[in-house]
Amino acid sequence: MDERLLKATHSGKLVIGEKRLNCAVLEDGTRILTSTAVFNAFDRPRRGMAKSGPRAVNMPSFIDAKNLQPYIQNSFGDGTNFNIKYLSKTGVEMQGYKAEMLPII
Repeated sequence: MDERLLKATHSGKLVIGEKRLNCAVLEDGTRILTSTAVFNAFDRPRRGMAKSGPRAVNMPSFIDAKNLQPYIQNSFGDGTNFNIKYLSKTGVEMQGYKAEMLPII
């Protein structure tokens, strides 16, 4: 299936307290925080997928601990729609998250 990625029409920084989070608005109006911005918002390091241990499948590593899953799944389901791929204003493929998930977390 050939899925067309939406392109950012606007990009900038969202300031929350002392954090400056990279963000964008896509063609359809979806507001996105870059994946790096979300990790920075929670002071979480980026890391690869766990090979084993107490981690949930399909969840970003900033909320993938098994003990968080009852709370996360009530708000986000199985996590398969967490990661959004899109094109930056310059046409570079990016990954991010819907901005409305930040206050929920």
